[in-house]
Amino acid sequence: MDHLARLLLDFGRAPGNYPVRLREPRALFDGFDVIAQWALNRLPESLQDRAADIEAAAVLFIQRACFAPDNTFYQVLGLLPRAYPPEELRARYRTMIRLAHPDMGVKGLPANAASLVNQANEVLSNNVLRVRYDAQLARQATTSVATPAPFLPQARGVAHRLCLAGRLQLFKAQHPKVVRASVLLGLGLVLVSLVALLTWAAQESSDSRMLIVAARQPAARPAPAERQMAEIASPTLTKRLSPQSGNTDIAHLPATTEPAPLQSALAAAPAPP
Repeated sequence: MDHLARLLLDFGRAPGNYPVRLREPRALFDGFDVIAQWALNRLPESLQDRAADIEAAAVLFIQRACFAPDNTFYQVLGLLPRAYPPEELRARYRTMIRLAHPDMGVKGLPANAASLVNQANEVLSNNVLRVRYDAQLARQATTSVATPAPFLPQARGVAHRLCLAGRLQLFKAQHPKVVRASVLLGLGLVLVSLVALLTWAAQESSDSRMLIVAARQPAARPAPAERQMAEIASPTLTKRLSPQSGNTDIAHLPATTEPAPLQSALAAAPAPP
């Protein structure tokens, strides 16, 4: 009962999401007699806190399902197109005429609702008239199939989207716990992914800081022996006096590779005559 009430309230909030012409949502059509009682404000005690909303949604459903333009007599009584036992047809007629009668004061139904219900009962309760009426419906169906409507891709796309939206809305209304669990699972996956991304970013930042610290460390100073060899191999800076100008010039002279004793001997030798 509570499930039927939730589905009916969802229909009342968004009736365009449900293809009523295809007898959807099916649960509402299966509980048609119960919904007719709710439209008369005859609700159980457990639904009294939502009585006004349920009553309005029930009247809207019956108006859409039974009294839409071009509805057949079967649809006026909320029935499938087939033969029914007389007592079942009589019970449905009483339910509908009680709703459609002006004295009941049900607001939201068309002014000719009672007249339509009487016509439908008159035809469907008479076997001869019902067979003739069924043949008329069959001819109309054959004519509609023989002359297809022009191709309208945009309209078909819109209808297809509406059908999918209606089915999704129906599923949400029929299985609220499954939808809630799916939403929670999706949020959990998003949260886990976010935590993993933040952890990876923190690890990458730590590795980058370690590389920067390693790059900033000073280079090792050369050993004394290596420093001495470098000084020997480098050119020496000597000063040379110019006898003409008396100025001091700086010149780079190549470092000698001669040993110190040989240089001393060459300096002590007398100059040639």
